[in-house]
Amino acid sequence: MSNFPVIVSYSNNGYFQFAKCMLENLNTTLEHHKVLFYCLDEEIYQKLSAINLKNIKVTFKLFTKNISSKLENYGSSQYNLITHTKMSVLKDALQKHDFIHFIDCDIICIQEPSIKHYQKYNNYDIVFQHDAGMYSASHLHAPTLHHIWTCTGNMSLRNTSGTYYLLDRLEEYQSKYKNKNDQECLMQYFEDNNIIDIRDVEKVKLFTYEIEQYTNGYWLNNNIGNLENTYFFHANHVSGAQAKWNLLNRALPYVKKKFENQ
Repeated sequence: MSNFPVIVSYSNNGYFQFAKCMLENLNTTLEHHKVLFYCLDEEIYQKLSAINLKNIKVTFKLFTKNISSKLENYGSSQYNLITHTKMSVLKDALQKHDFIHFIDCDIICIQEPSIKHYQKYNNYDIVFQHDAGMYSASHLHAPTLHHIWTCTGNMSLRNTSGTYYLLDRLEEYQSKYKNKNDQECLMQYFEDNNIIDIRDVEKVKLFTYEIEQYTNGYWLNNNIGNLENTYFFHANHVSGAQAKWNLLNRALPYVKKKFENQ
């Protein structure tokens, strides 16, 4: 099994500018990680393939589905369909790599994690970004760090039977709850099984990264703390493309570049 996970992401053409920003960021921060990017339509495949990313190894895969190619609003039916394709992306990626880190396109890498960092989580099938809000760096809204509102847009997964078990359950819930996105479906699964701490789920070993290491948008948008100890920052917990850009612009000055010539 590879020591470093392969970074996996996906996008349709509507999210091209976010995907471009993310890939250019990875090109300046990553040294040891490879990247596998799933293009959900031909247009974004052509546009991303043309970007000069000389410092990282990126594989672009055309992975067309019968979904919108536009930037869709959170909560819309088309948005939900786009998120539901994530399960197919994850399963395809896990057939190629034993260890992956999936990130949405509104994420940037502040600094590259080390081998030592990953070794702490060797025994878990899936490790999520904490996605509930917080009152302070030490006082969460949720009763536990390992809350059931987990972030499916920033998570690492290993090619194990436990991982496939959860992905299969999530696909079942997506078929049942077409009005919910993938993350909402996962929370529904937890609730239906009376789970309040994801570490208690049977058949799959789940865990949550430290908040300061895999940081959600609430942290920065509410001035909880800075990004000095962050590996990956997620510009979520805001509504609309401009609000995401505003968060990304606040996060970019923290980026610790490996390649200063970029």
